This record gives sequence, structure tokens and C-alpha cells, in this order.
Amino acid sequence: MARVAGHSGSASIAGAVNGVTKWSITYEADVLETTGMDSAGVASYIGGITRWSGSVTAHQDSAGAKSMEDWTPGSIVAVSLVAGSGGTTWAGDAVIKSVAPEVSADGVVDYTVDFQGTGALSIT
Repeated sequence: MARVAGHSGSASIAGAVNGVTKWSITYEADVLETTGMDSAGVASYIGGITRWSGSVTAHQDSAGAKSMEDWTPGSIVAVSLVAGSGGTTWAGDAVIKSVAPEVSADGVVDYTVDFQGTGALSIT
């Protein structure tokens, strides 16, 4: 089985993000119990409401690319995440939940943007 290298992936939050080191997405559904007295003591379930959320971590880029100053918590933005070159793309609109810079004396400035999807998630 061929593997997909993550180094050629990408992330876009209202435009390209340079310096991405990692991203993640969680796509989930509520699980609703439908067990009744006629279930012979065996639990049963159906899928409910779906939702998605994720985060992008990147190095601060001073070359005019999108950076943490470009996003305000509460704003709605278009998000697109690509796994590897020509890999699966997850895309949709999301609300920015938080923007967290991380600064250390012996490293580069990094930041993480957390978001909550609003509406459908497109997977292609």
C-alpha cells in the first residue's frame, strides 16, 4: 500500500497559510440510542447531527502571507485542508474559535488556529 507524505499538504483559512507544520480535523456525528423493550436486550443506535472542527499550526510568516493577526475569534472563514500532494481535501466554512501564538527564546514564533465548522463539510 502506498503512503501519502504529509510534507506536501496544505491549509487555507480565508487564503493560503504559509509555514504550516500540522493540521487536524475531526468529523463526527451524535449517536442516538434507539434501544426499545423489543430489542431483546441488545442496544441499537442511529446517527444524528454531524459536526466538524479542527486546527492549523504554523510558523509566523513575515512575508505578507496570512498570519494570526488576520483572524479574529468569532469570524466566519473558508477553510480548506489538503492531505499531501493531490490528496484528500476537506473544505467548508468555519467559525474561528481561538488564535494562540507560542513564542520561545530558542525557537520560531508559532501559532495555532482552532475552528468549528458551520454547515456541511466537503470531502473530495
